[in-house]
Amino acid sequence: TLVVAGFAPLIPGGGFAFDRRALHAVHKDEREAAERVMGLGALEWALLAPGVWIAAVVLLVGGDHRVLRSVLWPWAIGVPAGAAIAVAIAVSGRLRSVRWVGRALAGFDVLGLLAVKVRKQWGAWLGMGLYWVLDIGALYGAARFIGLRLTVAELILAYGTGYALTRRSMPLAGAGATEVLLTFSLHWVGEPMTAALAVVVVYRVFNFVVPTVPALVLLPRVRPLLEAP
Repeated sequence: TLVVAGFAPLIPGGGFAFDRRALHAVHKDEREAAERVMGLGALEWALLAPGVWIAAVVLLVGGDHRVLRSVLWPWAIGVPAGAAIAVAIAVSGRLRSVRWVGRALAGFDVLGLLAVKVRKQWGAWLGMGLYWVLDIGALYGAARFIGLRLTVAELILAYGTGYALTRRSMPLAGAGATEVLLTFSLHWVGEPMTAALAVVVVYRVFNFVVPTVPALVLLPRVRPLLEAP
């Protein structure tokens, strides 16, 4: 129920805000709820970012001239550099006193526990991995429906670029912003703008409109959490 509601455009503050409220209601600990939510966000990108990085490197090495280099290089350089900086900050611990840094590092702490206890927590990794695979697959299906033929690397790069902010973290499931970003990202990997927009419209019917139907059915169950302070 919570997962379905979090993916639908019913949460003004975004799915993560709803997750935090739900966990707070269950555990009665606001700090723990916030840390778990940050850990969920870290887990999302721990799987997606390396995949997009590999796609960018493959396209750079392969000399694909359809894709803008201004899209490839930020991913190729930014992912390893960002990971190195995050690890350095986490190890030093000097910035943990800064509130927002401390919260972000708490998410990395949760991710670290999931990695160390992967045999017990494999469900989290598998579930998140399946989510990314299936959602990227939905985008691929929409592209084929419109008649576009993207390589796997182009598809992953376009998806990752268009979801620099995910619909789970954005208000109203990313309505509006996602359509714009994903359309441009498909264009940046070499597809015509009109066709790219058509792909996004088809894709969003299945990953935005369809989840809204069961969410509306389940709304009475989650309304107390939505209205909680």
